[in-house]
Amino acid sequence: MNVIITGASRGIGFELTKLFSENGHSVLAISRNIKSLEELKLSNVIPFKFDLQQDDNNPIITDIFLRGQDRKRDRSMVFC
Repeated sequence: MNVIITGASRGIGFELTKLFSENGHSVLAISRNIKSLEELKLSNVIPFKFDLQQDDNNPIITDIFLRGQDRKRDRSMVFC
């Protein structure tokens, strides 16, 4: 399964990133600060530096979300 987690560098997002990864899922870990994610050195985690609060980033995240909605129907992608 493919998983996209926002706020992945700390707290619940960080723990979910580790949990999904340890269970063999591919994780796109989105955060403004990816240092802690890079330090995990997990092969199935892709740290992605991204600020959801910047208006110019909204089309990018909208595109990711809409593509995921199509995939959600066949349960191949989960958003957290």
